[in-house]
Amino acid sequence: MVVAPELQVKSEFDRHELNAEIRTSYVADPALPVLSHPTVEAKVAGRYDVSETTKIIGEARYRLDAENLAVPSAKGMQIIPVGMSSPGMTVGIQQKFGAVDLSVKALADHTVFQGSRPDNGTAKSNRDRNFGQYGAQSRISYALTPQFSPFVDVTIDRRIHDQSVDFNGLRRDSAGLSVSVGASLALPGWLAGELSVGHVMRNYADPLLLAVAGYFVDAALSYRPAKGTTILFATTSEIAETTVPGLSGTLQRDAIVQLAQQLDPQRTATFRAGYGRDQYFGSPRHDNRFLVSAGLTWKVSRMLQLNAELRQEWLHSNAPVVNNAATVATVGVRIQY
Repeated sequence: MVVAPELQVKSEFDRHELNAEIRTSYVADPALPVLSHPTVEAKVAGRYDVSETTKIIGEARYRLDAENLAVPSAKGMQIIPVGMSSPGMTVGIQQKFGAVDLSVKALADHTVFQGSRPDNGTAKSNRDRNFGQYGAQSRISYALTPQFSPFVDVTIDRRIHDQSVDFNGLRRDSAGLSVSVGASLALPGWLAGELSVGHVMRNYADPLLLAVAGYFVDAALSYRPAKGTTILFATTSEIAETTVPGLSGTLQRDAIVQLAQQLDPQRTATFRAGYGRDQYFGSPRHDNRFLVSAGLTWKVSRMLQLNAELRQEWLHSNAPVVNNAATVATVGVRIQY
């Protein structure tokens, strides 16, 4: 059972802007209490208009979740969920020079993992996983037309762990670089969003850890081919941390396509397909993840919605022992004011 309160705030100032979005949930699993956990995704973003061409931008964020970690146990390595929290903030400036838009931001985040207790009963600290990430991001875009703006985005960062050496004797501090080129699209009533391609690289302080590098495609596009039909396409890429001996990190890529069809003013059907690939650096292992789902939302009233979804997931790996499939059916109610 999942209970998920949400709060959204949007300013309506003549100048400046302040928006907030807070999503919380609690996942309860009576059969396996160890899997029960809360989640929080909170973000407050603002913009202060110094002038028509100069803006100061900022964001404060917080994330609370559980991540599956491999920890030693009486039966070897055991995968158990471990709570993690991550506060962060961004501060920057955005400046327009005619059709050119330049932004520079400073970013800071800190991730902390809770301790764990595998089936051998021995408490394990995960403080060697805790790290701070500090970086800078710069983007320059040029408005060729009001509907099409190509851009170049460069991000550099450093990850500094609270412990310089982890429990396996490896130095996992690292430096990252991401460079991408893309375009923002704004075709009213038809197509809107961003699409970019780039390359990401992360080098580690320990010479025994391979660099993680690869190409990626990031996208967030909304396409409306007809009235009542919306197609969403999104892709993301991320280099995930790990403490598994011999592995430096995991390059995770995900893509999802969603079709939402409004059947009538009260009912909307949703179909979704997704693909993800995890590439493990320091190991020949790679995982392929697949997802298909179908759902229906019924707006009983302005305040009340009923929804149901049937989802099928698969994981195929060249390490066959981890292959799995899952069928998930959910029903729920949403009360919105």
